[in-house]
Amino acid sequence: MNKVEGTAGNDVIEGLFGNSNNATFNAGDTIDGKGGNDTLNLIANGNTASDPVTVKDIDLINVQVATTVGGGATLDALLFTGVGAIHSKDSVGDLTINNLKLGTAVGINNSTKNLTATFTGTSGTSDEVTVEVNKAGSKSGSTTTRSTIDVGSGNTIEAVKLNVLGADNYITINGGNTNKTLTIVGNGTGVADINTTNVVTKVDASAYKGKLDLTLGGTSNVTVIGTAQDDTFRFGTTLNSADTITGGDGTDTLRATLSATQTPTVSGVEKAVLTFTGTNGNYNASKTSGMTVVDVISKSGNSDHISISGAKAELATINALRQSTGDGANPFGNITVAYASGAKADATLNIGGAAAHNVSNVTISNATTVTVQSKDKDATIGGTQTYNDATTLNFIAKDGTLTGSGAITADKVETLNVTADGKDVNIGHASNSFDGLKTLNVTASGAKATVHAEASPGTAGTNIAISEVNVKSANASGEVDVTVEGDMAAAADTFTISTVNFEVNGTSGAQTLKIVTDSNNATIAALNVNAAENATATVVLDESGTGAGYTIQGGVFQGKGNIVIQADTNINAIDLRNIDRTLLGSSSTLTIDDGNNTAHIYGTNGNDVIKVDNGNVTVYLADSLASNGKDTIQNYVGSLSNDRINVQAFLNSTPNAATTAVNGSSNDLDLVTGGNNVGYLYNVTGGTLSANKVVTSSTTANGKVILADNQKAVVLVSAVGGSGNLASNDTFNVYYVYDADSSTTSQNFVVELVATVTAGGNITAGNLLASIV
Repeated sequence: MNKVEGTAGNDVIEGLFGNSNNATFNAGDTIDGKGGNDTLNLIANGNTASDPVTVKDIDLINVQVATTVGGGATLDALLFTGVGAIHSKDSVGDLTINNLKLGTAVGINNSTKNLTATFTGTSGTSDEVTVEVNKAGSKSGSTTTRSTIDVGSGNTIEAVKLNVLGADNYITINGGNTNKTLTIVGNGTGVADINTTNVVTKVDASAYKGKLDLTLGGTSNVTVIGTAQDDTFRFGTTLNSADTITGGDGTDTLRATLSATQTPTVSGVEKAVLTFTGTNGNYNASKTSGMTVVDVISKSGNSDHISISGAKAELATINALRQSTGDGANPFGNITVAYASGAKADATLNIGGAAAHNVSNVTISNATTVTVQSKDKDATIGGTQTYNDATTLNFIAKDGTLTGSGAITADKVETLNVTADGKDVNIGHASNSFDGLKTLNVTASGAKATVHAEASPGTAGTNIAISEVNVKSANASGEVDVTVEGDMAAAADTFTISTVNFEVNGTSGAQTLKIVTDSNNATIAALNVNAAENATATVVLDESGTGAGYTIQGGVFQGKGNIVIQADTNINAIDLRNIDRTLLGSSSTLTIDDGNNTAHIYGTNGNDVIKVDNGNVTVYLADSLASNGKDTIQNYVGSLSNDRINVQAFLNSTPNAATTAVNGSSNDLDLVTGGNNVGYLYNVTGGTLSANKVVTSSTTANGKVILADNQKAVVLVSAVGGSGNLASNDTFNVYYVYDADSSTTSQNFVVELVATVTAGGNITAGNLLASIV
């Protein structure tokens, strides 16, 4: 038997117990620390229990379990008095401490092994145990090794005080009363990663200086208070409406799994990671404040629906991100976010994650601004999208493609922004509804943007007025396919777009802006098209009703590329007379395509290419070369019942061309006799006419045009022989001929080429003349 007495100083005493002949901590020994801050260091060698030893006035006992054999070591504290704390230090095996008195702290120091402590004298109603940890457990990458600290004592401990002394700790707290509280304190600055496997009613970490990662297992109706650092509160499936979570000054995270509606009281927690299982899971955020981000996860797949309700406007971001493995690795079901009434939130929904992601229906309400964007990978919304309260709606594809396979309903949206930034956006469903649309902005850079934006009021007498349509392919690899539709309830209702800005830099794929309406009163106040070099910008005008034309009041065509203005089904007029095309490059081509059944085409004052591929088309030529340009008319089939060229603006009268088709190689074209002002010269070398061929009289009969003094005439000239009949792909030129000298005694005949026409089929000379109206 050994008797060890310390001094008044800070003594260090060492001992050994266990399976060893050299054991020094044996039955009958007495250790008294006396004064000072004393430490007893014990080594437990082997799977054994210590003998009862009398220990008095020792501030700290360190027990090193030196072997992993068996179930570890046991320390009997039956005869301990005045002991401040007992730690398992540097242990490679588990330690059990029996017969502890309340007031003695237990703990783990630099060990990944477990500690079990049983206490005596715990029959009170406020029994508290202090647990001290420093580098308990470990973490390597995603693998966490936890040290379990069990203060069971027959579930009679009402309070556990966890004192975190140093670096990161990864522990599980077991035991204690089913209504116990856990208070976390200490000056440690690392992570306190704590798992509670049985019930606690309150966890208070407000006095802890470090960061808390708390897992609440088997716990419900709990109050949690975090630290001033970045905390994580993990509730698993136990989160319920009676829970209260208060974060601190850091950026805190709440994690939970929901299968029903839960309304916890949460404040100061900036982020939630919520896993939903089944169709009824719902996070009611009406009692949540300070939360700005929610990550949502579907536990099993698209049978799990995501639902958040009652959220305040501060909840700005919802991340629907697919996980690489485990929960959330499959596509999601419906996503519903219902902000509190009047929230007027600015909400961003990110879809993507570790792999291409598909979600079902998306509904966001009480948010005035909604942004939907791909994140990390491709994103697809397979069902419908509903944004009933949004006034601004943004779709952005940057990390991955963004596809909306179903219809979008957002009838309060005034501004719709679509951005394809390196990845494609497709929201081209034909039933998309944006009844309140005022401004549409579409930009594609290095990707394709496909958009269908339709306003459909549904009530007769309701007009549609869109302020701006801005569509841009920003670089050579950008591509746009955009449709803007005004679906009127009545044909008499007006459809107006104040400004259309269509800029095309893309040189591959389609570059199309299509405008559709069933209104008979459709107006584009300013149609501005800018086509870069090697690019072609196509504007399609379509009418889905009984037939109408667009009034284009003005605009600018510019750039070094090509512009196509195409009419589609039922449009009966294209009128570009008010377009300023002075900035359109000299090598650029403006093509006006009747598309389908267009009745009337008015070109610009430049050299237009006019296609009359379908229907019965009248091309209106202006009153002079300066106002008309030198047009190219393609696929012309002239007759009174088919295509026609209207020259009345030049003649100031109705053309008369009854008998004026002559062979230019052997006859003159007499436009004096009979009062004719339209004639046709065929079999003319080169199919051209010059001013020296225009005379007031002739005796040579070699293809001259005979006009009266101060007369105007339209002369058709072709190189075809025979009787002047045209076959498909034959051409003829249209000339304005007039006397520029107002004198009645002299003439200054001017010949202006205003159109070159290619036949789209067989045209007799008579039908050709009859088609000039």
